[in-house]
Amino acid sequence: MFKVNEKVWKSLPQQVWSFHWPEALENFLELMLGLVYVVAKYLSVGLVALTSLSELPYCAHERKMQLVPIPLLIGIIVARIFKDATLELYP
Repeated sequence: MFKVNEKVWKSLPQQVWSFHWPEALENFLELMLGLVYVVAKYLSVGLVALTSLSELPYCAHERKMQLVPIPLLIGIIVARIFKDATLELYP
């Protein structure tokens, strides 16, 4: 197996050998993580909307409407923490 890889590698032109593969891998991984972040961010918007809409009728039925702001405030705090962490990772 290694002999085949070595033969293929040696048969490639010099430009392929001198290409900055670690830098390309780092850029690719950064791009993929950025895409995963954006997709997760926009999918979480729908999840928050759905859970909020299902929580309001339940709290109204149980006569616990005063508890509604607590999860909202927790969500705002968690979002702020995620935002700060993201800004530290991607300045």
